Amino acid sequence: MRFFLNVRTNNTVLVDQKGREFSDLNAACQNALRIALEVACKYPRRPEGQLASVPLALEVMDHKGVMVFRAPIR
Repeated sequence: MRFFLNVRTNNTVLVDQKGREFSDLNAACQNALRIALEVACKYPRRPEGQLASVPLALEVMDHKGVMVFRAPIR
């Protein structure tokens, strides 16, 4: 099954045009969670507790363009 992983920031959505094949929705969601954790480690919170201008979430979209999962980046 093909899923698309969009990146949501403060003021835009970076759309995944190609997508990627996964065995099922669970595999796509697990991939999104893994990537969200990696991004969170690269962009830690500022000392004053505010986030830098970084991605806020990864959104898994199905082949119809419907969001089926959202992995926040914390």
